[in-house]
Amino acid sequence: MANSNLNFVKRKRSANWDALEKSLLKSCMKEFVSVIENKNTDTNTNKSKIIAWQKVMKSFSELNSRVRELAELKQQWRTMKLDAKKNMSQVKTSIKCTGGGPKPLSPDPETIDILSMIPQEFETDFNVFDSDSITHPEVQSQEKSSVNTITQEYVITPGDNNDNVQENITPLPFKMQNEKDRTKRKLSFNRMNDNIHTTKREDRDLTRERNHVLVSCIKEEHDLKMKNMMEAHSFIKEEHNLKIQKILLEKEETQLRVEKLKLEILLLKSKLPQ
Repeated sequence: MANSNLNFVKRKRSANWDALEKSLLKSCMKEFVSVIENKNTDTNTNKSKIIAWQKVMKSFSELNSRVRELAELKQQWRTMKLDAKKNMSQVKTSIKCTGGGPKPLSPDPETIDILSMIPQEFETDFNVFDSDSITHPEVQSQEKSSVNTITQEYVITPGDNNDNVQENITPLPFKMQNEKDRTKRKLSFNRMNDNIHTTKREDRDLTRERNHVLVSCIKEEHDLKMKNMMEAHSFIKEEHNLKIQKILLEKEETQLRVEKLKLEILLLKSKLPQ
């Protein structure tokens, strides 16, 4: 029963990240990613990482409309790296598949951005004795020699009938099929590289366009502030002139009253008997 009196604090859930916030975080991280992703753990490196994260937080907060904590930025960066690694793993697996089936996958633009920022995180270790790893040159030569000596495909030459079909069978080495598969893989790699370059160019264009829009917005905001300041200054100046005119009119009215009183006094004196 004692445990029922404990107060359980529910973890506060942050707002979902949209595509614009993720793109902004990547833009802010590009300048400091070499410091943040440094694998050293000495004191100076840790201090540099703290300073870098603070600068990323400052840049992100200045440009983002939603308030985010530093812990949210770190967690989102880790999530984006994990998603990129999963995507690249799926792409490599689809490329290694044999013929048939759908077209091999291509990395999405976000994965390409993360790959260009931290390429060391996507390096693959080679192992000659691992049959599931990406093919090493030595493994390629071993597989080629063993497959060519064991496997053969046969084709029947045209004009054969059922009687002499066994005599006219022409062996077609597996080497031709292997070359065809290699050509298909090479084309898929070239296509993936073209997609990567195209995506990078489109991302640069989008970044340039976004920066242009931000600069134009800032300029318009500055012009609007200057216009408001000029209007306020002119209004204050006009109000000041009106106050001066009011004071002058009151002064003139006072002088007229004084002169009126003087005339009334003179009139009264003239009416008095001598």
